[in-house]
Amino acid sequence: MKGLIRKDLEIIMLQKNFFLIMIGAGLCMSSLALYTMIMFMCYMFGSLVIGTISYDELDNGMPYIMCLPIKHSDYVKEKFLMTFMMIFGGYILGIIASVIIMIIGEELDILLLLESIILVPLAYVLAVIQIPVRIKYGQEKSRLINILTMMILMIGSSMLFVSIGGADIQLWMMIAIGVVLIIVLICVLYKLSIRIVENKEY
Repeated sequence: MKGLIRKDLEIIMLQKNFFLIMIGAGLCMSSLALYTMIMFMCYMFGSLVIGTISYDELDNGMPYIMCLPIKHSDYVKEKFLMTFMMIFGGYILGIIASVIIMIIGEELDILLLLESIILVPLAYVLAVIQIPVRIKYGQEKSRLINILTMMILMIGSSMLFVSIGGADIQLWMMIAIGVVLIIVLICVLYKLSIRIVENKEY
């Protein structure tokens, strides 16, 4: 597991120029809203891990990886864990940038910073939903599928929140329902990813 994490970190560091551009783009988004900047950084940092799957498959790399003393589930587990680590790192960077911007503008809003933690699980779901698709269909085919999946997810989430809001459900219950749905979805994506890796011929 540690070897896989180190491998992905080395691959991500090869993209340091894109990494810096991404941070700059996120800071520019602070002019729109701090939430937008934090969400952008979380999601883009997580997407860097998804990109390592393509590097793993380059030059028949996957057969070599699968010959190592690891299970198929270890490979998937590392991708899910690494994605969370990167997203949380993006979140921390976004929070630090937000605090600096707030201090410069003399409008420090602690409540906004506390509420922004909800962006981490949202960005995580949006990122890991790409893992089984990327493993199954590869980089080229997965792009269109991911776009369609994101659209369905966003439309479905909007409809769900509208229906829940119309049902006059208390805030704590909405949060509880959201947490349960996110956990269930992550578990399904994790199991599905393992199944795809196990059934795929390398």
